[in-house]
Amino acid sequence: MSDLLQACQRLLTSIRDGRPGEELDAAGAALQSRAEGAGADELDRAVQLIAEGLPDIEDPKHAGLAAVHAGALVEEGGSPAPLGPPVLRALPGILELAHAFEQRCLERLPELEEEPDDDLDEDDDDEDYEDEDYEDEDYEDDDYEDDDLEDDDPPTPGLWIDGRFVPMELAREVATEHRRSARGFDGRDFISRAAIACLTRDAGLRGQARQDEVLLDAIARFEPDSWLRPLLLVLDDEPLLVLCPETGLGVRLVIGGISDNFQLNTLLADRLVREGTEGPEWGLPGRRPPAEEVAVADGSGPQSTDGTVDGQWSLYGWRALQPDGELPDEIPVDHWIWNEGSPASIEPFEGLRVVLIGPAPYQRSWNLCRSFDALVATAEVVEVLTREETDRWLRRLGATERPSDPSP
Repeated sequence: MSDLLQACQRLLTSIRDGRPGEELDAAGAALQSRAEGAGADELDRAVQLIAEGLPDIEDPKHAGLAAVHAGALVEEGGSPAPLGPPVLRALPGILELAHAFEQRCLERLPELEEEPDDDLDEDDDDEDYEDEDYEDEDYEDDDYEDDDLEDDDPPTPGLWIDGRFVPMELAREVATEHRRSARGFDGRDFISRAAIACLTRDAGLRGQARQDEVLLDAIARFEPDSWLRPLLLVLDDEPLLVLCPETGLGVRLVIGGISDNFQLNTLLADRLVREGTEGPEWGLPGRRPPAEEVAVADGSGPQSTDGTVDGQWSLYGWRALQPDGELPDEIPVDHWIWNEGSPASIEPFEGLRVVLIGPAPYQRSWNLCRSFDALVATAEVVEVLTREETDRWLRRLGATERPSDPSP
């Protein structure tokens, strides 16, 4: 057995035997150290080993710990295939436990809370329950330490939950009385990170997750503002019809892995603008984004933390068309396709999502970055329509009966 597999086994044994937190930390550190420089086959076997042991771990926090270590192996290059299914099966239960702990904390707050101290950072909500009644050999690691704090900085004595400050004394009291939900609270971030590691690297797993009503319901109810929700809105192998009424251009594309319409807008400019000799001769006039911007948008290049992308048009839904198939001079905002949204929010026509390219009412730019580092985006042009085909689509869409406005 390789050193990496031995480290995986040591971690699982430490969890199963209820070893103190220091031993768990040491086992986890050893595992990550062995993973550096490991080959793909060895990483795959290590992920498989932890994934097979994950369903037998009853403690929610320990399940999260095992999952996040396996997720780190996936980030190193291991296959997400064996880890994704058990992680997604465990995720709803842990999210529900964490939510229950938070609600129990909030229920004990006074109705009129004082204004939070400006010195308290809302991000510093992971301090350890340092309470004698809640200390055991299974719970001695630093669950609530902020990695950004310097060694000489005092810990923040509380949690932020739904915008309200929960004193640590109250949190410890709730944790003592409701230990399992507290352990779910401790494990939530771990299991979520493992899920994201797998979902961003496996389109098939995303497809399965989008059909999992239990998972979707748990995220909607207990983690609506997490990164999990926009990730599960990502479409894969999705047909898209793009029409430009002003020029008569129409194209069919297949898109995938695009998390927001900023990204979609950038990739459409790359695929559809004919500037110079780089773009298609049938393409639109305008400025093609530089290769480095496209590499950030589609995930073929490194993530960016600075720089901006300049927009050159706006995207509209098909209901913006007038009966003659043209766009009006002023397009109601109800028909805008907002860059802040996602391709999943684009309204389909008879099952096919349709994007209209039209003039921008004002100049827009956006940050050069992508939401998920490991998520590869695609936008492949599969058909260029003739002018006659484009005109038929525009007339058909424009002539489609709209629902009547509701009576005042």
